[in-house]
Amino acid sequence: MRKLICCFRRKAGISVQEFQSYWLEDHGGLALRLREDLSAYRYTQSHTIVRKMTDKARAVRQTAEPFDGIAEAWFQDEVEIKDVEANRKALAQMVEDEAKFIDFKNSVVFYTEEHQIF
Repeated sequence: MRKLICCFRRKAGISVQEFQSYWLEDHGGLALRLREDLSAYRYTQSHTIVRKMTDKARAVRQTAEPFDGIAEAWFQDEVEIKDVEANRKALAQMVEDEAKFIDFKNSVVFYTEEHQIF
């Protein structure tokens, strides 16, 4: 199983609350509306919790500032896209919308092969 992982940082001038609200409601709603044309079969958003818990975990590992959130999209290894043009347009709409609230230069996206341990 392949998975696209997107580690996002919000654009400058956008508060954490604004970022999380837009990402969940507006962008999440767009993903839901485009669901049939996207080749992913599962999409999740994980919004970073900015609290002492996060600060403690970072301090133990001496890590950099956290991302504002992570999106994950799951794909079958051998998926046949029913309508390639519709898929291309749906992906373009998703990226165009992301450009409104995501700082692409300071974000990271990559595909992984998932190995479930438990």
